Parts: sequence; structure tokens; C-alpha cells
Amino acid sequence: MDVYVRNAQYEDLSKISKLYEQLHEHHLDSVPQNTPSLFNEITIEDFNTVNQDEYIFSLVLCTKRNNKEHVVGTALVRIINEGEGACSAIFPYMYINQFVIGKEYRNMRLGSYFISNIKTIATRFSCHEVYLDCWTENYSGSAFYLKHEFSPVRQLLVYKRQ
Repeated sequence: MDVYVRNAQYEDLSKISKLYEQLHEHHLDSVPQNTPSLFNEITIEDFNTVNQDEYIFSLVLCTKRNNKEHVVGTALVRIINEGEGACSAIFPYMYINQFVIGKEYRNMRLGSYFISNIKTIATRFSCHEVYLDCWTENYSGSAFYLKHEFSPVRQLLVYKRQ
């Protein structure tokens, strides 16, 4: 089985939407109080908006078996340059907005391969740090990121009016 990362293409949108739907379902299970009840598919307009920015990358993780490609993961990453962003990072830095591995492809080291490739992109853009958000209740996600040398740097707190 071949494994590789490439930029997303129009024909990947339905596959990416399915992966995001799995992520949405996971969030509904683990953090229902912070997850919208409805899931919105990715549109061509969303895709075009991302592709117009030279510092945003919509990536897909693919496997190939018997000459058939399977999109098994996706990530949306952004390079943040000086003067942008609200955290106290050293510029430039990378922010991973979404990182999803399909349910049936987890625990196969594909996520490790994908995160390694993303770190390589960060290095290519001279990023000093790579940030992402992970719900505290997402125990498997937190363990995965900690295993890959991410460390907690802040705690996001929320107040909800009754």
C-alpha cells in the first residue's frame, strides 16, 4: 500500500466532507455541549476561498492499493505571518485548523505519517511552532498529539449564559 500527502482537489470535496462529518459525530459524542447539532458540508465556494490564499493548505492523506486511490485523512493548515493571530507565538507559525483521519484508518500509523508531513511543510515555511486546538474531552486526540511532541500551552475557558 502506497501512502502519500497531496493538495486537495475539487473531486475530493465529498470525501473531505465525509471525513469532517465523522469528526462532527466524534465531537457530538465527546463534547455535545460545544458542538453544533447540524453539520454543513464543504462547498466549492469554501474550497475556492482556501485555494486563493497562498498560506492556507487543504491537504489530503491518501492510500493507493491496486491503482485505486483512497482519501483517508484531511487537514486544513495555515501559515500565520507576523502581525496576524491572537496568541503569543513566534512568527511565522503554523496553525492546524482541522486534522482528521477516517475512523476505519485509525491506529494504522497513518496519522503519524500525516502529522510528520505537516511538520515538514512547517519547516519549509520556516515556522517556529505548530499550533492546534483539541478538546480536553478528546482523550484519544490529546494522547495522539502528545505522542507527537505537542504540548499544552493554554486553557480556553468559556462562559455560557443560561
